Amino acid sequence: MSACVQRRYEFMTTPLSPFEILRCMSPSCTYDRSMTRSQTRGSKSAVASSEPVNADAIGPDLLTGDQVIETYNARLPALRSLVEEVRFTIDDALATAGISVSSLESRLKELKSTLKKVEDKSYADFDQITDIVGARIICMFRSDLDAAKSAMESCFDIIEYDDKSISDPASFGYMSLHLLAKIKSEYEGPRYGKIKNQIFEIQIRTICMHAWSSIQHSLEYKGFWDVPISLKKDINALSALFYLADTQFAAVFAAKTAEFAKAVENSSGLEGVAFNAQELDFETLTAYAESKFPSRSANTKKADVSKLVNEIKMANINTIGELDRQVSRGIPAMEADENKRGSSYNIVGAVRVSLSYASKTYHDITYPSGPISRPFMDMVIPE
Repeated sequence: MSACVQRRYEFMTTPLSPFEILRCMSPSCTYDRSMTRSQTRGSKSAVASSEPVNADAIGPDLLTGDQVIETYNARLPALRSLVEEVRFTIDDALATAGISVSSLESRLKELKSTLKKVEDKSYADFDQITDIVGARIICMFRSDLDAAKSAMESCFDIIEYDDKSISDPASFGYMSLHLLAKIKSEYEGPRYGKIKNQIFEIQIRTICMHAWSSIQHSLEYKGFWDVPISLKKDINALSALFYLADTQFAAVFAAKTAEFAKAVENSSGLEGVAFNAQELDFETLTAYAESKFPSRSANTKKADVSKLVNEIKMANINTIGELDRQVSRGIPAMEADENKRGSSYNIVGAVRVSLSYASKTYHDITYPSGPISRPFMDMVIPE
């Protein structure tokens, strides 16, 4: 039998390992079908290269594809339960801490991806795969990252920290904070019995970090060593732009917070000349409404506050002092109106209805299709 025929005979009569099957299913498969399985085994260079490797033969103590499949399927119900538990716990912890996030993602790594990872990394034990269950918190601002991390520390046992955003200032890309965690050890009962020892990963990023990571992934560059010299300056510039955008967003948010704190401080005395002269905007209107109606609900949508600011300015009311004079005139009518309807207005509703009674210009802007009934006009305080 010729050498060529011998090779083809060995290939056709020797079953492929799960890793080899996985590679052959890939659209970018480069599996050389003229090779025998024995030619793909046992070489460290084969593991590092794109050649397919049978995990059965890399070492006696390493996971095989069959073991991965068996363990994954056996643990699948528990892994799914862990995904749900992790997401619920993170969502509750963020809400309790008052942290507003752009999004919260959670996932269970698919079997195909798990096999691929084991093939690439060569694990000795299934429990060494720490990201089968994962969650990603995408924060609005960098100032939220530490708060989100503290929230995770309060509800999980953190095993390992990996702050990729500061570990190497010269590293490729703009990275994020990764945590390896477990369900808290003190949690007991059937709900936690099968999931409390499984390690999972939590990534904490800003929107800008996430955007850069997504773009970097599409470029398929794992590190700066992969980048052609002709593109390195452009890649560095892009990474810096994302960092700068994150920094500027954080600065604007900090300034906004400071403006609101200033407005609240100034509104402590509504008769104060400085506060009354302040220009009407989102921050000053919010502070004014909370101070003017302290016993009413401040649970309002930001969009409603923004809409109210626009309506008031269209009525040519531009300062807090001007607004307060009109609102104060309409308060008795507004209170009679809500008594009739049987429910209380929140702070935005109280300002809007009071102003609608006191200012015909505002009323006509708010109800452009025609006037509505204002049965308590006689209770409006005259100018």
